[in-house]
Order: sequence, then C-alpha cells, then structure tokens
Amino acid sequence: MYPYKVGILTFHNVRNYGASLQAYALQRKMQDAFSHVEIIQYQNEKIQNELKLWAPEGASLSSYLKAALGAVFRFQKKRAFDAFNRTMLTLSAEVQKEQLPEFAKKYDILITGSDQVWCTSLTDYDTSYFLDFAGKDQVKIAYAPSFGDDPIPDISLVSYLNQMDLLTTREEIASQEFRAQLTQECTVVCDPTLLLDVAAWESIAAKRHCKKPYAFLFMIRPSKALIAKAETFCEEKGLQLISNKSFAFFQHPSPVDFLSWV
Repeated sequence: MYPYKVGILTFHNVRNYGASLQAYALQRKMQDAFSHVEIIQYQNEKIQNELKLWAPEGASLSSYLKAALGAVFRFQKKRAFDAFNRTMLTLSAEVQKEQLPEFAKKYDILITGSDQVWCTSLTDYDTSYFLDFAGKDQVKIAYAPSFGDDPIPDISLVSYLNQMDLLTTREEIASQEFRAQLTQECTVVCDPTLLLDVAAWESIAAKRHCKKPYAFLFMIRPSKALIAKAETFCEEKGLQLISNKSFAFFQHPSPVDFLSWV
C-alpha cells in the first residue's frame, strides 16, 4: 500500500443513486492502493440550490399539497442519503470554492470524477471539477468524468485537460472531440461502480425488504405508459410491482436500500 494522501472531487452529496454509489466505489477501490483516501466535501452551489426540500410549482391549493408531499419524500430521502454519507464514505471537512487551493495542499494526489462532473450546464461552469486549484507538484487524475448532455465539450477546457497526469473519460465521444487538441492520450474507462465485484456490493446492500417475488421498476420521471406495461408484465408473471415512485420504496430510499431493491 502506498503512503500517499488522495483527495477525490466528485458529486457525492446530490441525493442521486448513481452519484453516491460511484463515489463509494471509487473511494473503496483507491483505498486498496493508498493509505489515506477521502472525498473532498465541496458542493457546487447551483446543484445544491436545485435540491431544495420545498418546491411549489404554483399558488393553488393543489400545488401546495403536491409540494408538501414532495417535501416529505425529499426529506426522507435526504435523511437516508446523509446517513449513507456519514457511515459509508470517508469525508474531509467541508470546504468552500475559494478555500480549495489552500485546503488541497494536504493531498499528494487529486482525482476528479466520475459522474457528470464535466457537464458545465449542470455545474454552471465550475472549473473546480477540472482541478484548476491544484498545485504544480500534485498528481492530477481524471477518472471517468462525463460531459453528460453537453453535446460538444467546450474547447476552452482543453488547457485544463492537458494539465492532467492521467486523463480518462467515461464516453468515447468525449475522447474523440478532444483528441486533436490534446498533448497526451485520453483513455476510455468504465464507471467506478463496475470496478467492484458482486461480493463487494452484496456486503453493503440492505436486507431484502419484500418477501414476495417482485419486479423493480426505476424511472427518472413518472411514466403512465411504462407503469401500465410493467403492471401487465407482473400480472403475467405473478409478480408484485415495486417502483422507485411507490410507497414501499419511499420507506427504504437509501443507496444501500437501492442495491437491495435491484
């Protein structure tokens, strides 16, 4: 094991299952090789503003009732994710953007990624995720960051990428867009969640919450058509339908519960 201090900058506190699990996986994998690994508790202002618990979409009574129900679920989800962060992640002290240059001096290696940390429309062009605050003597690694839905990576970001000691991306298209301007190779690698084997995930998954055979439906946005097809499928197979919009899921919404449901 190498006696180096590693700091990971990623989306670790956005109440998203993919984000939380990739952060956990990358940290756990790095802990196999390095003696001190922690996730830097930096939070993007734009993303945090979009995680408000109370979000009414109108002035009518029905809008307020809908917002109230949504707030109850978001609060339950926040509690579950906060508990996951406390117990499953090794976190640094909280740090603000202007504090990053001085705060990061304690790390020998800085890693940005994975997730959509390079999606500037998500972060409001926050170049912290390109490690712009890193010192010249620090090793800078980009592990599987994604540009998300940004169609063409901004060419002005190339200068940050050329300063990386190890540059990888999650999608081939991002590598292709920059290849002509890069002074080093850009490798396409897998998402951190795929670095851990089944046993590693089973070791942290919650106990099975539903005793009956079931099908699990995960939706980014509710879809009546998709739910109808899932209900037909479950009737044919004799399964109970559980979705991430259901009350059963609402009762157990943490990342370790998500692993159990899946």
